[in-house]
Amino acid sequence: MSTKYKKGLARIAVTFLSFSTALTAGGASLAVPLVAQADHTTAHTIEQLQATIADLTAKIAALSGGGSGAGAALCTFTRSLYSGVSAGEDARCLQKYLNSAGFQVSASGAGSAVNETTSFGPKTKMAVAKWQAANGVSPAAGVFGPLSRAKYTSLMGGTTPPPPPGPPGPPPPPTVGTGLRVDPGTQPANSLSPESAARVPYTRVKLTAANDGDVVVKSITVERTGFMADAAISGIVLLDEDGNQISTVEKSLNANHQVVLNDLFTVPKGTSKEYTIAANMAADNDARAGQVGYLSVQAVDASPATVTGSFPIVGAGHTVNGTLAIGSVTMDKGSNDPSSSPTKEVGTTNYVFSSIKMTVGSQEDVMLERIRWNQSGSAGSADLKNIAVYDNKGNKYDVTVSADGKYYTAKIGSGIRVNKGDIAELYIKGDIESGAARTIDFDVYRRTDLVVKGLDHKFYITPPNGASDPTDDSSAFSSVNPWYDASQVTVGNGSLRVEKSNTVTGGNVAVGGSNQAIGAFTFEAKGEPITYTSLVLTIVSTDADSGGEKAELTNVTIYDKNGGAVAGPKDLVKTSITFTDSVTVPIGVNTYTVKGKLGSTGWENNDTIVVGLRPPSTAISSVTGQVTGNTITPTPASNVDANTQTVKAPALAVSPSTSLIAQNVIRGANQMEVGRYNLDAGSSGDDMKVNIVKIRMVTSGSLDPDEFNTIALYDGTATTATLLGTATNPSGNADGDDVTVSITLDTSLIILKGVNKIVSLRANSATTIGADDTVRFDFSGSITNGDWTVLGQSTGTEITETFSTSAGSLMTFKVGGGYEITEDTSAGQTEGWYPDGSTGVTVAAFKVRATSETIAVKDFQVQLTNTASSTAADIAMVYLYEGSKLIAKRVPTFQSRVENFSFNTTAAQGDGSAAQPTNFLEVPADTFKIVTVKVDLPTLNSQSCQDSATPCSGRLIAVDTGPGSSVKHKGVGRGSGVEYSPAVYSSGTTSGTTSVTGVRYFRAVPKVELVTLPSGTSLASGVKVYRWKVTAQGGDIGVYKFTLKMSTSGGAALLLDSAKIVNETEAKDMTNSITLATSSVTQCGDTTGDGSGGCTFDTSGNIRLHAIVDNTTNYSDRWVRISSGASHTFALQIASVTLTATTGEKVTTQLFTDASYPTASSTGLGQTFMFKRGAVEADRQDDFIWTDFTAEATSSATNADTSDWTNGFRVDNFFNDLDAVTVTE
Repeated sequence: MSTKYKKGLARIAVTFLSFSTALTAGGASLAVPLVAQADHTTAHTIEQLQATIADLTAKIAALSGGGSGAGAALCTFTRSLYSGVSAGEDARCLQKYLNSAGFQVSASGAGSAVNETTSFGPKTKMAVAKWQAANGVSPAAGVFGPLSRAKYTSLMGGTTPPPPPGPPGPPPPPTVGTGLRVDPGTQPANSLSPESAARVPYTRVKLTAANDGDVVVKSITVERTGFMADAAISGIVLLDEDGNQISTVEKSLNANHQVVLNDLFTVPKGTSKEYTIAANMAADNDARAGQVGYLSVQAVDASPATVTGSFPIVGAGHTVNGTLAIGSVTMDKGSNDPSSSPTKEVGTTNYVFSSIKMTVGSQEDVMLERIRWNQSGSAGSADLKNIAVYDNKGNKYDVTVSADGKYYTAKIGSGIRVNKGDIAELYIKGDIESGAARTIDFDVYRRTDLVVKGLDHKFYITPPNGASDPTDDSSAFSSVNPWYDASQVTVGNGSLRVEKSNTVTGGNVAVGGSNQAIGAFTFEAKGEPITYTSLVLTIVSTDADSGGEKAELTNVTIYDKNGGAVAGPKDLVKTSITFTDSVTVPIGVNTYTVKGKLGSTGWENNDTIVVGLRPPSTAISSVTGQVTGNTITPTPASNVDANTQTVKAPALAVSPSTSLIAQNVIRGANQMEVGRYNLDAGSSGDDMKVNIVKIRMVTSGSLDPDEFNTIALYDGTATTATLLGTATNPSGNADGDDVTVSITLDTSLIILKGVNKIVSLRANSATTIGADDTVRFDFSGSITNGDWTVLGQSTGTEITETFSTSAGSLMTFKVGGGYEITEDTSAGQTEGWYPDGSTGVTVAAFKVRATSETIAVKDFQVQLTNTASSTAADIAMVYLYEGSKLIAKRVPTFQSRVENFSFNTTAAQGDGSAAQPTNFLEVPADTFKIVTVKVDLPTLNSQSCQDSATPCSGRLIAVDTGPGSSVKHKGVGRGSGVEYSPAVYSSGTTSGTTSVTGVRYFRAVPKVELVTLPSGTSLASGVKVYRWKVTAQGGDIGVYKFTLKMSTSGGAALLLDSAKIVNETEAKDMTNSITLATSSVTQCGDTTGDGSGGCTFDTSGNIRLHAIVDNTTNYSDRWVRISSGASHTFALQIASVTLTATTGEKVTTQLFTDASYPTASSTGLGQTFMFKRGAVEADRQDDFIWTDFTAEATSSATNADTSDWTNGFRVDNFFNDLDAVTVTE
């Protein structure tokens, strides 16, 4: 009987067995309840029943004492057991069976009779191998896999168990919610239900889960009401809000006109989801045409959750239609379908499992929306990778896999439109990752799993059934489910692929060193564990001096990733080593390292050695899959060599590190770094361990070596570096003496070959050291090569290290340090304009520089500048940053216009995030750091600027760090502990205070940008010669005036009669026509006395076009309002152009900004920066006039007389005039 669940008895929906049977064997009675119902909704009922029968038969045989080892309890094996597998009770049961069957695991102790363990070790492996040999299981390798399990079942009186199970199912569900509310959803409109229409929506329900947990809905009971006959509907399904079909199968109405939709689904806690009760209509409804029916929800079961709601819930009433010819499709096997049921190895990629082709009928075009494939084989979803659906144009669609791993649903993007008479093909392909001996079968289980919608009538279409029930797995459409019975793939052998591993990089090895890594490989087993019993390792070496010496390589051993030896040791024979150990490679990528000992003779510096598998396909033999039992050929068939190793003598080069610079230090400082050194093993063939270190202290002036104590060596330079050892304090020395400092390390310092290790020397200094005395620590003077004690790690031989004579870093002692604060001008700060409510706005940056020693800033002051118009009300939050790290933040008060920050410099620093500010700033000696001041701006709600407690549009926020000697700044020297007050300077000076430009804020701000003219624009009547756009940022803005400069050239008689400004975004004229010429000479025929509108001449004879909003038909308020976030594009359009015979005539246009604030502006507190519109018009700086509608923040509204207008100075992207644009005839 086929394993496919649609075959045989699985098609007959009838209860065939429901009783309890008492089986008696050998005096034992076994009560066996057998209840099964063949139902095509349960994919593996028949298989499960067969497995149950087989298991019961085996148990009966065991109870009867039949089979080898019948005295032992019957074991249940659900996995392969082999050496190294995780422990378990199945291993203990196997040991008991082996002991009882005469294949003793151990004579005494662990594994012996009554002392069985849960481990599968070497003794169990040996006993299994003996049992396999005695019972004809090949290979007898000691792996208890599927072949052994089948033999065991047979010996115990049972039958061969079913194929290995797939991967484990989904994790247990989350906490169950206590309540589910059911409400009517958004109901579909009453409509028609044509013949063969699918997914016709009748009723929608909204399900809301309680906040305390997800709710699993077990069933929804639906009843057909109205005058429609039950037979009008072929089946009812449930759809989620994304259109996915939840119902595994469509359900038919019973004698009570009801169906129970009992596919489980989950409503996530605290959410509301809408579900649709939909019907698939019968193919022939002529006799029922005109009947109206409803599908009402009668009940919802979500126990143990409590369901609340009012039932029934009734949706649309649809009228059965027997005449409407909706779309149709015909189906065929796709051209990409494999059309056969092959065996494919694990590792097969881009395999097409199944393909179907759809041809659209002549009634209407259709939209192909989604498809659901049913993987009915025994493979699990974890056995497959990179599964996706493709169409005949190569477009890829990702799939969603059901919780049981059996359904793969692809939403076809926004849909594929297929016109009448055209075809569309969909196929599913992917990679076979694992699953040896399992099957893969991508059917389309039911015809409604292909979702197709007609584009004219908007009804879903039910594809036709096949003409008959074809042969199983024949890539054909069927009259029963599965609708498309695809070909089945059998997963064959596992695979084994070998690659070079870089866990052992190309490097150096030493002569005489034991257990040195000389290469590594990755073995990737897919599909099943794989055992091999022979591996030939090829050794290729080069002779640096071509002397022909015979080199020795012994104790070669292969280790797994855990360091366990799996093969060897073996010695080199000629050019290869053959290992005959049985090695089982677990599924996955496994790294194996080759280690050995290079003999003391034959090897010389710069010889090389390479280990390889040449090639793996033949170098590794007797390879067997432990699930299938089949022989496997490893890949690749080309050579795989590990990284080359070069023979080098152990060597260590020691030198002062240039990363520690010469510097000033404060006398009396503790734990200051006085030396830093490179310990370079880059040319070493062995790791090394250092036990004794000697360093020369070189002094000058009146410095006495005895003025240093606690001279210690550290592994690295970090403050948390590990202490290696401390020298005896110098004593008995005089001023200017040089001495050798010797440090015996507490624990050997290991230096890996090929690595440069950094160590640092630290010391405490006395306060008696004279100013400008110096000291350095290096390897000059009496230090000679070999003064340290260094040994090879693997060879154990003593190594003569070499020293550099380069001078160490010079430390110059100072009595004290200090620091200073200056304005940071590196960013080229200019005044910026921002919308109110903006956050993280940079208002200032200061450079804090430490001299002679590291300074921890203890106090930092920020002051509103004397010229600023702002108060504390204009700053909602103030932040101090060092780079991207937050130092501190607070809601400021600015008492007396000053905000002070105090820090605990002994506390632990945070990481600089919003949750963990650093809490203080530390500046290393003779360096600087930038402190950036940022603010959050308040929200404007008033037009008045007279009240200092009220935020005001246009106010300037500018800060400095305080006035000279009275400033509250403090820092603590990290070495000396001395508290310092800094010097505070403005940029480029040596006294005074810092000062910054600052920022202004408004209710909204505009941004002005040039817009490119269309390609090919030339000078002609009606042409637009200049374009720009204005964007409203942070809120609405209103624009009243633009000013443009125009000039002509190339012909004296060039005539431009008039122009206007067009708002392209709204397709409206912003201005009335402005007359530019009255005769053959360009003039300003529409001049105005005050320059507020029309045009004037500048001193160079160019036209200045003053474009105000005077087209009151389009803009009755006389401004163009631009909504927050929106952009309006404007253009200057010339009405009529008269050209002369001269070629090259052109017009150049440019949009002007303002050069300064309106002259009436004052930056003092209480003075206004915003004006009535007329006041700005009367000012010389009136080229761009706009409003931020601040008046609308109060009860009034903006008009010409409200004080919320200003000019274009410092408007975003409009600091300078926009670029000029020239248009040529």
